[in-house]
Amino acid sequence: MLDSRLRGLREQSGNQQKDVAESLGISKQVYSNYELGKREPDYGMVVRIAEYFNVSTDYLLGKPDNPAPYSKTKKEPTLRERVTQEINSLLDRVPDEKLDKVKALLQATIDVAN
Repeated sequence: MLDSRLRGLREQSGNQQKDVAESLGISKQVYSNYELGKREPDYGMVVRIAEYFNVSTDYLLGKPDNPAPYSKTKKEPTLRERVTQEINSLLDRVPDEKLDKVKALLQATIDVAN
């Protein structure tokens, strides 16, 4: 249900997948996988998507047929949230077989910083 609602909302807004993905701080491929039903967003991402399209999370998840506007005041992401989004976007571009190396580099950087 989420996949078809996402596509419908995006098409109604006149945006391309890359535009929505950029606004959400994720890669186009990750967003495309949400629309295709190949990947499910976590709770935090569902909330951000609801905010972006100004609908309720219930609507995205298939509850009501009529989207109610999302009423929460949009807040600026914290530095940690922005960095986390950037890191996740970069990780989406790393092949699976290289993830262990990236993890080791990140851990070494954290060890040096502490």
